[in-house]
Formats: sequence, C-alpha cells, structure tokens
Amino acid sequence: MKEFFSIEGPFMQFFAKLWDMIILSILFCVCCIPIVTFGVSYSALYYTMVKAVIPGEGHTIRTFFKGLRQNIKQGLGLGILFEAILVVLFFSLYVVFINDLGLLGRFFGIAFVISLILVMTLMAYAFPLAGRFHNSIGEILANSLLIAVGSWKETVSMFILEAVLLASMAFVLFVPFIVLFVPGVVVWMQAKMLEVLLIPYMREGGEDNETETV
Repeated sequence: MKEFFSIEGPFMQFFAKLWDMIILSILFCVCCIPIVTFGVSYSALYYTMVKAVIPGEGHTIRTFFKGLRQNIKQGLGLGILFEAILVVLFFSLYVVFINDLGLLGRFFGIAFVISLILVMTLMAYAFPLAGRFHNSIGEILANSLLIAVGSWKETVSMFILEAVLLASMAFVLFVPFIVLFVPGVVVWMQAKMLEVLLIPYMREGGEDNETETV
C-alpha cells in the first residue's frame, strides 16, 4: 500500500499527469485567444504530450512554450488555412439552410457536410504531425491524408475527438470548466493512438525529421 501512494506509485503518477493536463489545457486556451494561433497552440500541446506528459519526463510548461517556438511557422500556416476553410464551409452551410433551395440545396448541404468532415479529419492528423515532425505544410497534409486513409478505424476515433475539441472551444464561454480538462484529455487520447500509427512511418525514415527530444 505504501508503494501505491509513494511519489513513484500509480496513484501519485495519475494525479501528476492529470495536473499536467489541466495546466496544458489552460495554456492552450489562453494561447488560442488570438484565434489565428489555434494551430500553433494545438501543435505545441501535442508536442508536449508526446515529449513530456506521456513519458513523464521534462518540464511541462517549458516544453509547451518550446513547442510554440518550434512550430510557429507550420502551426500558423496550417491554422490560418484550416480556419479559412472552416469559415467558408460554415457560412456556405448557413446560406443553404436559411434559403429554400430545394433539391439543389440538399445536394450542396450534403456536399458541404462531407467536406467539413474531411477537413476536420485532416485537422486531427495535421496539427499533431506539425508538432511531431519538421515538414512543409504540403508534406504534412499529404502525410495526414495517407495515415487517415490507411488507418480508417483509428481515423473514426480521431475525428470524434477532433469534433469534441472544436466543440469545446466553441462553447468555452458558456461552459468555462472545459478550459480545465477537455483540450488536454482529448490531445492525450489522440497522442496515445497516433504514436502507435506513426511507428512504421518513423522506421521508414520519418525520424530524420522528428522534433528533438526535451
């Protein structure tokens, strides 16, 4: 029983990781306030999960800000790209739903919903890959699509988690406690799945572009 409650025991390790997730969730939400920094913050959050939280090594806050600095170019580019696409899709859906366009409206409505699902699926992979590897934006998008198609079962889970993350950010003002848990827990779950999927890609040479360890 003593070992269970010791600093190295599972009880204390659990609460240590939970505390890290709370800190990271708050940092993530604060850094997302400018909106255009969503991608950078997302990539840094994933980077910190992989490099510090999951292995239980390194300083969480320091690692997060290190991830921000490393991914500023990729994260900003991806973030602005995806945000622009999402704005267009949501606006298009709004226009379709408020106007009675008949069969044509239903066709475009379905097309926009499918496009939204595809974009959110790519986001679920692209931002973590930006935090994990040094690649161009084009390479990140191509690799995201490749992994998503090749691991479709995991992709369903990744999409659901992405939807939860985006919904939590949209409603954070109405349900403030979301700030404490949702981003950290969601990205932790994504990391646990995605890191397994990345093993064969790293064996094929992906390690050359891997972000440095803490």
